This record gives sequence, structure tokens and C-alpha cells, in this order.
Amino acid sequence: MTAIATRWKGASIRVRFIVAFLAAVLPVMAIGFAVLGASEIRSLRRALREETLTIALLVGTNGAADLAFDAREESVAALARLEEDPDMASAALYDTGGRLFSAWQRAGAAAPPAAVDPGTTASIRFAEDEIQALLPVSREGTRYGTVRIAVSTARLDRRTRTYAATVAGLGAALALLSVLLASLLQGGLSRPILDLARVADRIRTHGDFSVRAAERGGPEIQALAGGFNAMLVALEERRRQRDLAEASWQRSARRLAALREIDTAILEGRPSGDVATEALRHVVEVGGVAWAAVVDVSPGASSARVVSARPPLADAVDPVATADAHATFFRLLASGQAVPVEAGAPEMPAFLSAARAAGARHVLPIPLRTREDFLGCILVGLDGDLPPEEMPEEMEFVHDLADVVAVSILHARLSARVEEHTAELERRVAERTARLAASVKELESFGYTVAHDLRSPLRSIHGYGSAVLEDAGALVPESSRAYLRHILASAERMDRLIQDLLAYSGMGLEPIAIGPVALTLVVSEARAQIDDVLRARDADLVVVEPLAEVRGHRGTLVKVAAHLLLNAATFTRPGERPRIRVWTEARGANVRLFVEDAGLGIAPEHQERIFRVFERLHREDEFPGTGIGLAIVKRGAERCGGTAGVSSTLGRGSVFWIELPGSPPSVRADPAQAGNGSASEADLSLGLPARRP
Repeated sequence: MTAIATRWKGASIRVRFIVAFLAAVLPVMAIGFAVLGASEIRSLRRALREETLTIALLVGTNGAADLAFDAREESVAALARLEEDPDMASAALYDTGGRLFSAWQRAGAAAPPAAVDPGTTASIRFAEDEIQALLPVSREGTRYGTVRIAVSTARLDRRTRTYAATVAGLGAALALLSVLLASLLQGGLSRPILDLARVADRIRTHGDFSVRAAERGGPEIQALAGGFNAMLVALEERRRQRDLAEASWQRSARRLAALREIDTAILEGRPSGDVATEALRHVVEVGGVAWAAVVDVSPGASSARVVSARPPLADAVDPVATADAHATFFRLLASGQAVPVEAGAPEMPAFLSAARAAGARHVLPIPLRTREDFLGCILVGLDGDLPPEEMPEEMEFVHDLADVVAVSILHARLSARVEEHTAELERRVAERTARLAASVKELESFGYTVAHDLRSPLRSIHGYGSAVLEDAGALVPESSRAYLRHILASAERMDRLIQDLLAYSGMGLEPIAIGPVALTLVVSEARAQIDDVLRARDADLVVVEPLAEVRGHRGTLVKVAAHLLLNAATFTRPGERPRIRVWTEARGANVRLFVEDAGLGIAPEHQERIFRVFERLHREDEFPGTGIGLAIVKRGAERCGGTAGVSSTLGRGSVFWIELPGSPPSVRADPAQAGNGSASEADLSLGLPARRP
């Protein structure tokens, strides 16, 4: 210290000034550059944070639908498009459980974690060589998952190094200039340097990069001030670019919010007019246009109608245009080019006067299209001479809204078509129901005619024939008596056939009440009704009790069981005793009633057609019957909600069955229940020979 003090005292004034000048200026410059550097680094870090959060918000917003509908492949494809940004390191979406849903990472970058905390909130942090952001993915209060974005800090490092090198070079240059200026202009350097110090202090305290240092003094001082001002210009331009980017991001966020609101309106099923009104509000407010309207063009482009306009149309303005009366306007729609709006222009619809009143000088049609159809357009009123191609952001936003409005109009048209088709179908159903009711009434009338008008002559033929045979039988030859007996037998067979037809048709028309039925009582009653046939043929009938309970109609089931027992007792080999076995089995929720015989059996190719009306496998003289009994069995089972079938081997007998819904254990059949019906000999047609007194 003593040696330095000695040398300082012996130094010349020039040296002292230079040293003092440098001692005063260099710290100020260092502080200024340090403050600027710190401010710049903070600004860069803040900008990088905001950009990262913006990317995470956009990725989360676009990925909400993929998470909601589990569209994993579309989500991976969307994340892969982030590779176009060279600073993106990785991106990932996680479901509501925090599990990895989809991911993308740049080669060499760290992979996203396989899981995150499902309850994580928005966060962002700087890691070793990247900045990482976590944001919840939600829409309308519903959380669908989490998005994680990692951006490399290489750009920040590059900018920092570039700035440091620039500052270092500039500082070195300024220091050299300071020494030279101090040696040449000792007296004129103090004031410019103090000015620089004051400018640096203002920048440090207020962050105002618009201030400039006065360029006065010698050339070196002017160069120093000019370099300092150039640095301030560069920093101010960088801040301006950042502010523009931030403003652009805010506009994009507003437009994205507008599209989300309109998408929500469509998903809520709101009318297309409401959706159009909401879209136009955003076109005017966000797109910055003077006037806008949604025009719905009819199929075939014969007419156009204003669905909504902003500002709204006056009540006196006709919102409809036709192709014949407004040919120029329809050419405008087809051209897609901006057209001047002039007062009193011919062949233009009246509603364009609203565009003129709003200050629009040109009208630009934005088409509303699907893949195949032209649905209409959004008319945009421009209030200046700026062409649409110089408004790329605004026009892109309007085109995005046009796609959404087209979906809404198409949905409304399809809904209208569905309603028209539904009304037409209902009308046809009503007409066919009326025709069916008339047919049923005619069929009932036919049944009454058959029951009374046709059977009455048969009873007369049978009665008179019997009387002739009994009263004058001894007076006519044997051949004539054989003819009379043949006539009586044919009349009896015709009467049985009519009764069976009435029973078959009536079984499909009469309303029945379904309820619990005990099959034990059904089989017992059916057995009693055909007891004469069973006794005449000495049939061996075995019922394996207890039989189950089912849901059905008791009277109908008695007819079905009687026909099954009669069929088993009839079709046996001549001279053999009929052996019949009856039992039930559970088939899931259903119950199957089996009737087994040891008769002739049925070939497989005939096992379905025997359940049709008039289907017989044997001649009348071999086995009597009308060929309707098994058809009655099938229809009766179906009326009770079941089905019928057979399992048979030719020559080894058959097992006929009906399957019906089982009755719950808690519900028991009441044998005395009159409402469930019963079958008596009067209403049961079995195709038996009439018993003569």
C-alpha cells in the first residue's frame, strides 16, 4: 500500500485523471451491464416460463378430448407434432389416475415419468438443462388428467452466452475508448460519463429502455454513447418482440376460449341459431370486423336465409334471398372474394344494408361446407381497405368458426330429417295398425260365420242322415247304408276340422292373462278330458311328480297338454299298447314339460313341418285326425311366452316338449283362480270322433 501511495503521489495529472476516470466509469458501466444482464436473464427466464406454460395449456386443451374419449393414437400423433419446435424436449399426458396416457420425447432427451401425482396442481420449475411444467387438464370443472411439458434451456443458455459475449466485447471496447478519451479529452469526459451513469441508473431502477445517452463531446465519447444507445435499442426491440409475442398468445387464448364455448354449445344441443349468434359475437369482438352474418343456403342453392347477424337485423329487413331475384348475391357466395357494398346495388338482398349501416365497405363470404355439401357462409363486413390476405390471424379464426358453425347447421338439418322420418314412420305405423285392426275384425267375423253358418248345415246333414239310417235303414240296400255311414263320417270329420280351425285361430286372437300355473293340475285336467281315448286304447300314462310351476294361461296350457297326450296315444303301432311318460326339467329361468311316447317316431326332415297347420305324415284311414293338433300346441306355447319342439328317432318313439318361463318360488299358483282360465270339453277341440248317443 505504501508503494502504491508513493507512486500515486508521484503520478502526473494525466495519469491521475485517467485512473480516476476509469475508477469512476468502469464500476458504473459494470454495474449497468450487470443490471442489464440480470434484467435480461430474468426477462428471458420469465418469457421461457410463459411460453412453456402456454404450450402446456394448448397441449392440455387439445388433449382433453383425447383423454375423455380414450383416443390414445390421436393423442400420440398430436404430441409428435411438437418435434417441429427444436427446443421441445418431451411432452406427456396422464389420465386421472396419474398413469401415463401418451408421450413424446426427442431423441437423447430424458423420458417423461411413468406416473405423476393425480392431484398435482399447476407448477413449473427449472431442472438441470430444461424447464418442466405440470398442468391439470380440465374442462368445465371436470378434470381429465395432467399434462407435462419439458423444454430445453439451451436457447436460454445460448442467449445468455451471446449476451455475455456482447456485453464483454462492448465493455472492453468502452473501457478502451474511456482510456483513449480520458487521455485526449481530460476536461470534457466527466460530463458525458456522468450522463451515461445517470442513464444506466434509470434503466436499473425503472427498467426504462427508451432513454438514450446524449451523444456529445469528442468522437470517442460520442462513440461510447452511440454504442450504449445501440445496445439500448437492441434491448428495447427485444422487449417489443416479447410484448408482441405475449399479445399474440393472449389473442390465441381468447380465440381458443371462443371455440371452446361454441363447441360446448353444440354438445349441449342448443339450436343452430343460438350457436350462430354466439359465433358471430366472437367474430365481431375477437376477429375485429364491423359486421357479420350467418347465411343458411338451401339444398340446391335456390334460396338463402340469414340465421343470425351482428349487429342484429332490423325487424323491417327481409332476411331471405332467392336465386332468381338476387343472382349477383349468389354469385358473390360462390366466388369467395370480397365484394364492395354499395348503396342501391341491383340484385343484392335487403339485409346487406345492415352491413353498410355498420360501416362495412366490403363483404367477404366464408363458406360453410361439409365434405360433400355447401351449407351456406359467414358474411364478414370489412370496414377498411386492408385486404383479407393481410389479416391472416383474423381470417384463420373466422375460418375455424365457420367449420364449427357448419357442424351445427348440418346437425340441425339432420335432426329435422330424423323428425320428418319419425313422423312418417309413426303415420305409417298408425295406418298399418288401423288396417290390422280391421283385418282382425274381419277375421273375427269370419270365425263367427264358420262357427254358426257353416256348422249349421253340417249338423242338418248329420241329423237327417242319422234319422234316415235309424228309421229306414232296413228298407234300403246295404250299399246305400254304407253310403249314408260314409256321409255321416265325412260330416263328423268336417265338423271336427272346423272346430280345430276355430280353436287355432281363436288361440291367436283371444286376450289371455299370464300368471302362475301348476303343471300338475294342467296335466291332470288334460288327462281327464281325454280319458275316454286313453281307456279305449289301454294307454299306460306315467306322470313323474311333482311337476314344476310356470307362468302362462291355464286354459291354453290345458289344451296344449291334452293335444300332446292325445298325439302320444294315437300314433302307436297297431296292436301295441301306448306307453306315455310325462315330466318336467328346469332350463335356467325356464321350465320344460316333456311328453314321451314309444310310438312310430318322426324322421328328422319332418320334425319342423309337423307343427304347421294341416301337416300330416299318415293317411286318414291309418291314424284319424285333422293335422291341426300340433299347430295348436305350438301356438298355445308361444301365446304363453314359450316355444315347442320335438326330439325323435324314426321307429323309436318321440319326446315332445314345451318350454315356458318358470314361476318364482315366492309366487304360487292358486288352483281356484278363475281369472287364469280353464278348459272344458265345450271349449277344447281335440279332433276326436263325435260320440253318438
